[in-house]
Amino acid sequence: MKKLLFFLIILSIPFAFAHAEESHEETVDGKVVEIEFLPSEPIAEKASIISFEVNDAEGKSVTHIDGSMDITKDGVLLVNDYELHSHGNQFSMTYKFPEEGQYTVTLTISPAKNYENEKFDPIAVIFYVTAEENENPISYLEIGGFIAAFLILGVLVFLMVKKKKH
Repeated sequence: MKKLLFFLIILSIPFAFAHAEESHEETVDGKVVEIEFLPSEPIAEKASIISFEVNDAEGKSVTHIDGSMDITKDGVLLVNDYELHSHGNQFSMTYKFPEEGQYTVTLTISPAKNYENEKFDPIAVIFYVTAEENENPISYLEIGGFIAAFLILGVLVFLMVKKKKH
């Protein structure tokens, strides 16, 4: 029984990583800023989690920072000075890119007002992001992941019911 459960868990690993995030980084004034998306790349008309991580050139976290973000497409401002509050050295937000195409995401980072340990001039980091066409609202990997999850859940319920009968 344990072997079957182990096999099912191993079988589900590819589905768990089907939407692993992908990152891009830019270095400005000694700060390395990384942007990540979940799912791995933005899809038009689907919500994406956008997260940023800020480190110095040696990889040390830059903490106690504030940020604001702008998003533009073809010169049109879609998001203006959206305030981001850090969690350590990270910011995140959810955004739905309205259509496919290239967007400019500008993150402006500055030291938090009430902290004295980080001293640097505000910096603006520009990322060029492409939102892919939403060809298939639900991918085959997502469907496979749902099926695998239901199969694992079904086997677990079956094993629990069988164990109670004994």
